[in-house]
Amino acid sequence: MKSATTTAAVVVAVAASAAVFWPIVNVGFFADDWVHFYDIVNEGPGRFWVKNFIGHLQLTRNAIFLLHHALSACTPPPTWAGCW
Repeated sequence: MKSATTTAAVVVAVAASAAVFWPIVNVGFFADDWVHFYDIVNEGPGRFWVKNFIGHLQLTRNAIFLLHHALSACTPPPTWAGCW
């Protein structure tokens, strides 16, 4: 009986996760793009714009990310706060 309960709990958890994150599956952003959106929301646009990435100051790249963020209104869910 315990095995059936555990299996049901796992199925419900996976289904709930799929339902919550389904809207971001086909957005078109990839890999660390989500981290940049997280940084924009939590650090603010001014600080993100002058932030180093891999030891290089990339003002144009960061400005493009700011533009994408402004146009797409992609904001990371609050649950990502403990991921990094």
